[in-house]
Amino acid sequence: MVVRVLDAAGAASVEGGLAALLRDCVAEGAALEFLPPMELAAARAYWKQKSREVALGQRLLLVAWVEGMLAGTVMLRLESSPDQPHGAHVQKLMVAPGLRRRGVARLLMRAAEQAAIAAGRPLVTLGARGGDPAEAMYRALGWTECGRIAGYTANAAGGFDDGVFFVKRL
Repeated sequence: MVVRVLDAAGAASVEGGLAALLRDCVAEGAALEFLPPMELAAARAYWKQKSREVALGQRLLLVAWVEGMLAGTVMLRLESSPDQPHGAHVQKLMVAPGLRRRGVARLLMRAAEQAAIAAGRPLVTLGARGGDPAEAMYRALGWTECGRIAGYTANAAGGFDDGVFFVKRL
């Protein structure tokens, strides 16, 4: 298993694979800002925009590979406001459904933390859906809950789930 930080060309080259991964994760109910069913065209448009942001230096894109297969991804949005030059926000941690429970998410998170340090961003934040397995994983990786908002995010069943927000100083 290997994790790579992709440059703009690398990001553009995996847009199709990332679009399929996003669609598949959303179909399984992952809390990724989208609700099922997600059209592949919408997922492609999303990743095309993220590739542009990588090219502009606004975000870092990390991709995990297992035996040559795209296994997962995570992004770091680099804060751009003058009062937050030290901050980054973790977004879209996803692991291919068939490759879960193999340490891919943990490896991606550790790599994202190292990438944040390398980018001079020692204050990192993220959000998760309350009760998801990711919430427990973030705690196990040393992230600190800094807030919870009841009913923050809509779910596929038509209800609302809590949003849980975490911070980590690296």
